Formats: sequence, C-alpha cells, structure tokens
Amino acid sequence: MRAQLCRRDVRACVHVLCACVVLFHFTCDFTDIPFSALHDMTHIFLSAVPRVAFSAALRESGSGNIGPFQTDTALKYAKVFTNIGSSYNPSTGIFTAMVKGVYYFRFTAFNNIDGTANTNIVLMKNTERTVSMWDKAGQDFNDSASTAVVLQLEVGDNVYVQLKSGTYVYDDLGFYNSFSGFLLFPITA
Repeated sequence: MRAQLCRRDVRACVHVLCACVVLFHFTCDFTDIPFSALHDMTHIFLSAVPRVAFSAALRESGSGNIGPFQTDTALKYAKVFTNIGSSYNPSTGIFTAMVKGVYYFRFTAFNNIDGTANTNIVLMKNTERTVSMWDKAGQDFNDSASTAVVLQLEVGDNVYVQLKSGTYVYDDLGFYNSFSGFLLFPITA
C-alpha cells in the first residue's frame, strides 16, 4: 500500500512539474512565476520521492573475530549510523526493499588474523549471489577489501552480507566492516 501511495504521489508531482515547465516555456521568464509557488512545487516533488538510505558497522562495542560458523551466515551489522526509511534491520542484518527501484550497495571487510584463516564474504540478493570478496590466509596481516553493486529491487526483496562457512572477519570500534545502501531512484512502471 505504501509503495502504491508513493507511486501515485510521484506521478502527481511529475504532472505538476511538467505544468511548471510548460508555464515557464511559454513565459520564458521566471519573474512571471512567484518564487513561493516554485518553492512549494519543489517541496511537494521532493517530499513525494521515497528516501531510503542506511549505513551500519558490525560491532557496537568490543573487539574480536566474527566466525567461523558451520553454515553460511548473514552478518548482523549492529552499529547503525543511518537508517532513513527503516529498511535495514540490525537484528537480522537484512535490508528489505519497501520501494521498487534501483539501489546502490557497498560493503567493506577486514581481518587481522594470524595468517591461518580465510575470509569469504558475499552480498546476497534474496538467495542470489551478487558481488563478493575473498582473502586467502598467507604471511600477511590486516587485510581489507570493499566492493559495491547497483541492483534493481522489487518490493520485499532482501539484501544482506553473508559470511561463508568456515571463514572469519575481525572488527573493533574502528568499524572496519560496514554495510551501506541507498535508493538511487524509484521505478514506477
């Protein structure tokens, strides 16, 4: 229902803006349009566009390894910096699309393990693997990586970061592991 209302509101705002463009085209002079009317139309348009953005880190407190788990596990990013639209759930680590549209997602991963553990992390869209990062244990320490992807989502699609079984990440209050996403634009058709 919420998505339908947003689509209807966006369509109405587009019609209003088109009318403004036509009016401007015929007058060719902004002085004929009161500033307050332009301000009001812009405010209506911007308020109708859904706003969705979140950013979170793994730990709210403490430090240490996360993993290994016996099965692939969704990482729960507990330290929420921003959650506009409340689409990210820190209890599950899952972002759920409330608006059909195109979204940008990014995650970072870090480990400082003693050269004996691997890190393998995947960004999942529902049950579909999208982008991933992988680090094989070696003689080095303090490895970090990040990756990003643009995804088209339907209402109800879930996006989350999955730690593959038998692998680790490390985090502390430096917030080295993060998960972020935001709506680029809604799709109304």
